Amino acid sequence: MGVTLRSFILAFILILAAAVLYQLSKGPETVDDPALLERYPSFSATNFSGDNFDANGRLLHHINAQTVTYYQSKGLLLMTKPRGIYYNYNTDKADPEPWQLSADSGRLVMDDEAELKGHVVLTPRFADSALTLAETSYLHFDLKKNFISTSEQIRILGPNFVNYGQGLRADMNTKQVYIDDPRARYEFN
Repeated sequence: MGVTLRSFILAFILILAAAVLYQLSKGPETVDDPALLERYPSFSATNFSGDNFDANGRLLHHINAQTVTYYQSKGLLLMTKPRGIYYNYNTDKADPEPWQLSADSGRLVMDDEAELKGHVVLTPRFADSALTLAETSYLHFDLKKNFISTSEQIRILGPNFVNYGQGLRADMNTKQVYIDDPRARYEFN
């Protein structure tokens, strides 16, 4: 081997070693990269149970779900088989009014909105409620306005009535409920 070929091989080995050392000195990529946080969830869980509190420490929501995927950058929680309790503090009572909700799937944007899909069931968990059960296939809940709506078929049961309709708008602040295209059946005891 001549001096030129030996010098070329040695130079190649040194360049290769320098490239490897450079890659190792960079360290791992950080997870703070906004593109990574946007694309991948912060966590995923099965058999999830969690609570959401407001700034004053009041319990706002208790959620159980078969699976949960959370994207922290979006404040987005995706759920399968969610079952939870929403605590309505916008009442004139000392205690909040708890409402139990369940569905086949759900999507919650923290402090903004929630969507429930599939067999959606809404049940009051407090005394003196005007209704005992509401069922639909889709429910949208505006958490900022405290307003529930759906454009789907809905069935509402009360102590002495069953009401069907296409579409619902319910203001949880004023407790006013509007059903588009209502059909009611009253049952007297």
